[in-house]
Amino acid sequence: MARTMSHGPKRLPLIILSALFAAVLGFASPGRAQDGLTTITVEGSSKAESPAAASRAIVQSMTTSVARQQVLDIVGEKAYQKNKSLIENRIVKEAYKFIPFVTPVGAPVARGNSYKMQVQLRVAVDSLRQMVIDSGLLFDTEGPAAILPMVSLVDRVRGQEYRWWVGQKEAPGQAFIRQASRDLHQALFREFNRQGFYVIRPTTAGLMGVIPDVYRAERHRPEDLRFLGELYNAQMIVRGDIRFRESTDIAGGYQIAIKISAVQAANARSVGEVTRNFEIEAGAFETVARAKLQTALADVAKDLGVQVVDAWAKGALGSNLMRLSLRGKLSPRQLGSFKTQMLKHVREVKSVRERIIEADGVTFEIDYAGQAQQFSDRFKSLILPGFAMRHAGSSGNGVTMDIKAQ
Repeated sequence: MARTMSHGPKRLPLIILSALFAAVLGFASPGRAQDGLTTITVEGSSKAESPAAASRAIVQSMTTSVARQQVLDIVGEKAYQKNKSLIENRIVKEAYKFIPFVTPVGAPVARGNSYKMQVQLRVAVDSLRQMVIDSGLLFDTEGPAAILPMVSLVDRVRGQEYRWWVGQKEAPGQAFIRQASRDLHQALFREFNRQGFYVIRPTTAGLMGVIPDVYRAERHRPEDLRFLGELYNAQMIVRGDIRFRESTDIAGGYQIAIKISAVQAANARSVGEVTRNFEIEAGAFETVARAKLQTALADVAKDLGVQVVDAWAKGALGSNLMRLSLRGKLSPRQLGSFKTQMLKHVREVKSVRERIIEADGVTFEIDYAGQAQQFSDRFKSLILPGFAMRHAGSSGNGVTMDIKAQ
């Protein structure tokens, strides 16, 4: 997707200059795959005395500019300003790690007292996101996001059930599933803590008693989850169940069925889900089940953690799912240009996916950092370069726009 910007030149460290000069001469950084790279085209200017010097200066300044803008797109203005020094020194100065290809588009053109030139950059967004995650930059200035686990434990082998939030007194034979609940909390804590999140462990922190009786139910409605999130100051809730039962495939064996999902507490929107079945060999139930559970919980926590971190990196957490319908014929190139312009000019839009493509229009699914009314108001007045748009209607979480490429 093409993006156009205009900036003046700035100096870069020697290690980046080496990579950039190679790009100017037509070489690419070795050992980097081209798959998964996003192409960005920008225009810069320089008041250097010669075309060659202007070309080098523009390549340098545009690489810095694009690197900085890509970080801003991921972390947002607030986090950027708070961590500006760290971002500039640890990420922007190492732009060659996620911008492996930089190519001038044509020769510099003299205009007035300066030269102008377009530069094409190939950006490895996934590599950049990993650098941002490794630097601990994906989290609010308030601190890491908190996660509250609310997973039911059901033992069909012995006819026992346990939910920590219900506040039930320990019954005979419940020691195993109560310990399994604590093991789950610990597995989630280990995995998410490694990623920079914080998992609340209510059974060890003595927080079970603070839930009002009306919320001590087996299942919770979205408004219940919103209240519980506020009560525990948790942005996400992990819910679902772990079931132990006799195996239908192994004689005398057992099975652990795990189905859990991570949802945003504010709107119950799922940001990750794992469903796994683990077969257990025959033996003393508690012994063989506990041994399998240790590896099973670690695997499930890792799978869920990957999904949540990916959602966080894309800006999906803290956002709401909206629908944007465009009425009007757009070519694939125009459609790509529209998405690029929208992501550039509407900072609240975190991600865009085509959901319905028809001959005379397209419907997008959008992660939007705001409520439905804000979304509607924003697009009613939106002006994007290259497109004429008119608001055609709003309903629920959806907005319809008539559009024509100019």
